[in-house]
Amino acid sequence: MAKNAIASRSSGSKTPGEMFDLNAVSITGKAIGLWGRNGDVFVRLQIKPQLPLPASDCLVNVCISNGMLDGNLVTLQKGDLLQVAGYVRQTNFTESIRNFLDDAGRIDFLDRNVPPDDIPAWRNIRFKRRNALVEATGIKILAEIGELVNTVDLEGVITETWAFRRDEMTDVFARVAVYDEFTLQTAKDGKWGRKRRIAHYVNVLFPEGKPLSADRPVRLDKRQRIRVRGELRDKWNTVSFHELLMGTGDSKVIDLLQNVYDKDKLHAIKTQQESLHVLADAAVLYSR
Repeated sequence: MAKNAIASRSSGSKTPGEMFDLNAVSITGKAIGLWGRNGDVFVRLQIKPQLPLPASDCLVNVCISNGMLDGNLVTLQKGDLLQVAGYVRQTNFTESIRNFLDDAGRIDFLDRNVPPDDIPAWRNIRFKRRNALVEATGIKILAEIGELVNTVDLEGVITETWAFRRDEMTDVFARVAVYDEFTLQTAKDGKWGRKRRIAHYVNVLFPEGKPLSADRPVRLDKRQRIRVRGELRDKWNTVSFHELLMGTGDSKVIDLLQNVYDKDKLHAIKTQQESLHVLADAAVLYSR
């Protein structure tokens, strides 16, 4: 792809008459890493926050399905300045115990703290993870980044809400199911003769329970439709080895814990995990 050329990917198939939720992302940033997985190309993009809530640079994973845009293989490299158009979606993946221990700087844990007969079972442990990323529908390579862009527009149905303590304030997150035009159809029949689709799930942050541009909190109820404008932000959480192992809910894993030589190390071994979300600047809560 030549410098300053624009590549794009067309939307998926849809049934005539279907109506879709809004899901549009526009960001500019610097590519700080690239890798491939299962034929897809991933770009680690460093972008700048624009809304007034203080934050450092945000790191966003951008997926290019099959490495192709507009039917052509992309040409990208570390250091490229990019303008990306796309949509935000959830990604589910598993993490091996080796990857976790490597990130935590304790790759020797199994050799030093686990009976030799238990090691094969430990190596088979997997942690279920989920995050969000941007699926690219268009990419433009820039000579330089002029106007910084970090904009997300989406709408959908609230499926879950929860509170998060930040300093002396309490923020509210809403998990939104978005049925945009890029969602995949299933084999099951839905309403009006159309196939059911698999929603894209996106976490939306409301600082102190309100969009940043609003002067009052909003009431977020499950099954309520909502439209949000905001920007992408990432959040880092510290998790311990013990938390992840207990979180598997596997009785075999619980049994393995009983044989660990120094159980205190299970709590001491920690790493940082990131989660991408949308910081709400404005929102419309539709009446039912």
